[in-house]
Amino acid sequence: MDSGDSYTFAGKSGDVTEEEAYIKFSGFSGLHTIWHLNTASDVTTKISIRGNADRGKFKIIQVNGNSEIHTLWEGEGDEEIELYLPKGSGAIKWVGQKASGKVTMQLEPQQGLEVTPQKELFEDDEFFENK
Repeated sequence: MDSGDSYTFAGKSGDVTEEEAYIKFSGFSGLHTIWHLNTASDVTTKISIRGNADRGKFKIIQVNGNSEIHTLWEGEGDEEIELYLPKGSGAIKWVGQKASGKVTMQLEPQQGLEVTPQKELFEDDEFFENK
């Protein structure tokens, strides 16, 4: 879990890579970082987002190194967004309140852009496995 993230899901399935994230979710409330972004210089890229939140509230935000927040997508629809990433670190995050739905995000790779996906959301929880 990323510092500052706090979330719960009633159910979830999906996958996340450096270039794509897909999730089908129910009962999501909180804040979850999906991608950490680092750039050696200012970079512009594209992000495609499509999906819908059937219930509750759900949005996707960009947070830059100065803690400035920009809403990229909210609720439903298909969007292709030109994304400006200032030099330094930032993140793409999911924010929800009792939300259910599905969303697919595709991030166009760029030279100078390092993307670290937060894959642990979909990894099995070994704590409860019988050994």
